Amino acid sequence: MRRRLQLKVFGIVFSLMLAFCQPMAVYAVEELDGGDNPEAVVETGDTVSAPVVVVGVVVQEDIAAEETVEGSEEVVPEGVGLDDSLVEEVPEATALEESNQVDEVTAETGARSEEMASVGVLEFPYAHISEEGDDVVDAEKYSLYVEGYDRLLCWAGTASNMLWMAGYAQNAINPLTGETFKSEDEVFDYYRTYFTDEAGDEFAGIVYFINGEYTEQGIPGASQLKGDAPQDGFFPSLNAYDVTIEVLQDSVSGVDVLETYDSLQDESAGCAGLGIYFWNINEEKIKGGHAITLLSIEKDEDGRYIGIWFVDSDDSTPYDSGLTGDTPEERAALAADAPNVRQYYTISYEEFDGEYIWMINDYVPSEYKTLILMLSYLMQYDPDWFKTSGGETPSSSVGAEAYDAIKDMMIEEGWAVFSPTGGIYDSANDTGYSMFVCRLANDLLNVYVDGNRLSFGSGEYKIYRSNNGIFTITFGTEVMQNLEVGEHTITLEFGNSEDVETIVTVK
Repeated sequence: MRRRLQLKVFGIVFSLMLAFCQPMAVYAVEELDGGDNPEAVVETGDTVSAPVVVVGVVVQEDIAAEETVEGSEEVVPEGVGLDDSLVEEVPEATALEESNQVDEVTAETGARSEEMASVGVLEFPYAHISEEGDDVVDAEKYSLYVEGYDRLLCWAGTASNMLWMAGYAQNAINPLTGETFKSEDEVFDYYRTYFTDEAGDEFAGIVYFINGEYTEQGIPGASQLKGDAPQDGFFPSLNAYDVTIEVLQDSVSGVDVLETYDSLQDESAGCAGLGIYFWNINEEKIKGGHAITLLSIEKDEDGRYIGIWFVDSDDSTPYDSGLTGDTPEERAALAADAPNVRQYYTISYEEFDGEYIWMINDYVPSEYKTLILMLSYLMQYDPDWFKTSGGETPSSSVGAEAYDAIKDMMIEEGWAVFSPTGGIYDSANDTGYSMFVCRLANDLLNVYVDGNRLSFGSGEYKIYRSNNGIFTITFGTEVMQNLEVGEHTITLEFGNSEDVETIVTVK
């Protein structure tokens, strides 16, 4: 499993910062089976060339460019909802209800660690609660089915909630109004205005808001800054990487996203977003992802996690409730007036694909499991950060010496090979194998070698993402050395852009 080692916050070091080799954030795919629906994607004959560097060898891949429909063509798909949250398939019993209905049944869940799992299972009631309130921070999409506006911007909705709850937006001048942001809905409209309607990463969106640096620009499948987008962040003197944290679930290495949230809340105030993936039980593969805003964690009397409260940008969209707007201004106003709703779902801790992962129970139809794989955390805004301190803002970059140390560490662990020539893997001398890929890291769904899906939980591959948006995938020594002599196909399956396929020759 991958995790971002960017664990430094402003003035507090939580862990060693490895800015060059930041593990990817695997989520925000934003579509569930959307790529299979011909009405959901508007393609052109144009292609863009994205270099895929396989351990030093550049391989040119032609990628069909997806056109963002600025005219906001309305598309109502059949079957599975095109947005990430499977709206079309959600059974009536789990759909959002205006009243505070609580449905309870009995279920079993695994313990929160392998040690606890050996003791037995825990029993607690399942429940789904929806509560509408004026105090709820809940940036809402306009529609799940109107292309070119905000259909794929769940990441932006989550970023908007986090920036508002943490107090950054209230201290920034909205270029659309000339005044400070007045709500999370205004922040969301800022993202709608300056970003294309494509998949993304709330972490990258928050960094752009703070520093003006957008690491996903130019990457196929990722939401892109439009031509008139501001080039500077709202807090250029603040290093965004010092106030943000992004980690991925990795029970093998002892990283638990919910425990991390609890720990950060104890250390300092802040807010969080969760990246979730949808695993199709029948097809045994990940089919899409989504971003939601975490509000709190519920515990039982013994302190064990049993449920989470969160807000979802998809649950009260006005267009899907019959309210339509013809202009961006009308649509933004309708979205801002949508009900603000917090939801509660129980969670379970289950063994999956080689490790233990938190799952949201009954969030989507029964043929899917909802996996909680990523946590983004933003520290509370502090005006004291901007007082004259006589020193420079801490930097998250690393020099050549640190990079060499990171590389050596990876090689010692048997994970990375930086020097094979021409895509050749020498099983007698090499350990792992690495690829450098120019794609949206968050958009990666599944990884295959010769058509066989690799497990992210059992350590068959790991992923790291650098600040420039290019990510590195490394295949474990055991995986590579089990390959027979000859050519083998490595396939990276993406949700919103063409798959990457390359050949490695084992000798």
